Amino acid sequence: MKRIFGAMILVLALVSGDVFAAPDGDSLTFEGLKTRPTAEIAAHLLTADEAAEIAAHKTLPGVVANAPPSSVQLFARAEPAIEGICRRTVYHVDLLHPKASDPDWADPKRVVRVDRVRKSGQIALGKACGNSLRFAWVQPSGNQEEAMRVLVWLDEMRAETKIGKRPKITVTCVTDTTMTCTDNAWTFLAHLPLENTFIIERSSENLWVICVPLTEPGGLYWEIRVSVDTEGLSSLALRQRIPAPF
Repeated sequence: MKRIFGAMILVLALVSGDVFAAPDGDSLTFEGLKTRPTAEIAAHLLTADEAAEIAAHKTLPGVVANAPPSSVQLFARAEPAIEGICRRTVYHVDLLHPKASDPDWADPKRVVRVDRVRKSGQIALGKACGNSLRFAWVQPSGNQEEAMRVLVWLDEMRAETKIGKRPKITVTCVTDTTMTCTDNAWTFLAHLPLENTFIIERSSENLWVICVPLTEPGGLYWEIRVSVDTEGLSSLALRQRIPAPF
């Protein structure tokens, strides 16, 4: 899973590049990335059609101290995908920077210029779609439509277990902490915080690996391995891990 999280940003697919001209002749500075509203930032960094979709943004810091922002993530409005699942598009905008030796390198008044724009998708459990949901990154090894079905299936298994049913699947549980869950794996399945799902990866043809933080990214998390056989999804292996690599 460390490989998954470390490479998360790198898996976004390149869809366009070059430098975008400001649509109204105005300039967006690095200082403006902190102060201007999402709609204005999107209008400067994306095409008009892409910018019209955007509901929120996040500025990602540079890799060294006092460096200007390295990139901006812009999140499109969430929309229903299949029953119980919402999805949204994410645009990851890499910014152009001069060399660190340039005197203007960290100048907050420097005009923002786009290097390239990459696009990916996120999904989340939810009946009412909004950007307040916790959205999961679907790694390119897993088709997004299939990832949705796996997440829905997990939610169904959790719901059945919560009301005392025992679905015809195999469930195991281990932890990396002092807590034990070997003898009560079904109880932990019933209380999995699937709404926190952060990463969904198809590890191999017959295995999905899903990461679910217990609270915020950075602490304990569940690694859920969903095995698939010729008859469909058939077994779950739950593992509570620490520390989370994100």
